[in-house]
Amino acid sequence: MAKIWILLADSGAARLLQTEDAGATLSELQAWADPDARLPAREREADGPGRSFDSKGMGRHAMEPDTDPKTREAQKFARLLAEQLHQGRVNHGVQRMALVAPPAFLGQLRAAIDAQTRQLVRCELDKDLVKSDERALRQYLPAELFSTLG
Repeated sequence: MAKIWILLADSGAARLLQTEDAGATLSELQAWADPDARLPAREREADGPGRSFDSKGMGRHAMEPDTDPKTREAQKFARLLAEQLHQGRVNHGVQRMALVAPPAFLGQLRAAIDAQTRQLVRCELDKDLVKSDERALRQYLPAELFSTLG
């Protein structure tokens, strides 16, 4: 039987489920909550932006960050989850994976997952199902996730 991991995630919470086939129970292996993801930006960034001199003249202005704090926190969380999926492939014999996340966070997960682990991803759903129960989740999982390994 194939060991299948299903990651349900959004930018602030995630659940990792495991099953062997379409009829088997989904068991929860781990859950994460990123408390910083729920903080307002003003609380996430304690310091104000840095200051810089204009390239011409004597003016000074605040420097804008390359990415906003909320996006940085989501990227950090995506990297943490990607590392867990990598460990599943390397240390736990996972043969297939499914990613279920809202569109923006799904893109961040894709960017964070290494190429070898990415090859195990058989299903991606752009939905927020982190809080869904097993019955609700099963209606979205496609049959090819459980089909014979080839």
